[in-house]
Amino acid sequence: MDSKAKEFLLQFSQAANRGILQPLDWRRFYAFTVYVHRQGLSIEAQDVQDVLTANRWHKDRAGQLAERYEHSLDLLSYYDRVRSR
Repeated sequence: MDSKAKEFLLQFSQAANRGILQPLDWRRFYAFTVYVHRQGLSIEAQDVQDVLTANRWHKDRAGQLAERYEHSLDLLSYYDRVRSR
């Protein structure tokens, strides 16, 4: 994970309402995801979960967010393929 990706993820982690994520929280999370996609970085969902749990997120919630991250990357990749047809 490069320093900018980590910065995006930590900004999300530190500012998020951990009880119920708000629209601004999701925008921060998606900014991280879009950055990873645009840069072509290879960051595994487990890495995202590890960063979040290291920043005191509950393991289950961190796992859910890691799954959302992975799904979002899949969606962005699919969008790129469809758009280029």
